[in-house]
Amino acid sequence: LAQAYQKLGKIPEAAEAYARAGELDAKSFDAQMQAAKCFLATGQPVRAMAHCQAARQINETSVEVMLLYGRICEAQRDYKEAVAVYEQVSAVEPNDPNVSLALGQAYVRAGRYDQARNTLTALLKAKPKQAAALRDLGYCFVRSGSLDEAIEMYGRAIEVNERDWQAHNGLVLTEVLQRLIRDSSAPMDLSLGDPNA
Repeated sequence: LAQAYQKLGKIPEAAEAYARAGELDAKSFDAQMQAAKCFLATGQPVRAMAHCQAARQINETSVEVMLLYGRICEAQRDYKEAVAVYEQVSAVEPNDPNVSLALGQAYVRAGRYDQARNTLTALLKAKPKQAAALRDLGYCFVRSGSLDEAIEMYGRAIEVNERDWQAHNGLVLTEVLQRLIRDSSAPMDLSLGDPNA
């Protein structure tokens, strides 16, 4: 039933059905994981966390569970915990681009821009057409005051994915900021384009 709801796009109903399946069989890793994913997708991170924790008790070493746990932490704006989780996963899966991207983005959200820049730059050496990494690297450059580099990164992100509205937004805001700085003696407000805003 839960899978049928999910295929029909009825995610709230699927979440409840998976949760019920998890109650009936507390050792069902799949039911706990699917319930967690569906609750996260419906904007219920507290319920998602409960099912993710249940899945972690079933399989403590699952990278999939740890990545989901990190995503739930981010949804709850607990970026410090998300970074810690992604760093653990990165130690196990150092060459996984999805893990590197998640870690880099968590660093950005946690305000750890130097680490984000290093992580995202390393990822882009392996996968140069990663639009999200380019976009977030652009934001790191904005935060450090390197506006020309930020504009370049946002532009490259748009070349890779022309529908990336966040890259378009970052590019426009950075260009405006750059013009304001050139045309006046106004102080730089580097919070423009903040992904946490």
